[in-house]
Amino acid sequence: MRVVIELLLYAFDRLVGLIPWFMFAVVFSVLLQHMRVDVLVGRSFRKRTAVAIVLSTAVGAFSPLCSCTVIPLIRGFLAAGVPVSVA
Repeated sequence: MRVVIELLLYAFDRLVGLIPWFMFAVVFSVLLQHMRVDVLVGRSFRKRTAVAIVLSTAVGAFSPLCSCTVIPLIRGFLAAGVPVSVA
């Protein structure tokens, strides 16, 4: 029983540690949508898919965001028409 409690406490601690990153991603996504950056990215990458894939891979490789913080950003890009291969 002690192991289960320790596991739950560890999971809760990790979850609390992720909350600031998740909130940052949500606020950042809202700001990008408000400034219509997602539409600009969608228009500029729609015809240059190869360049877009290379740039998005480079940005994704060096960004400190985990998958739970990237989901709101990807949702915004997909809603703006950015190709799935780039988003």
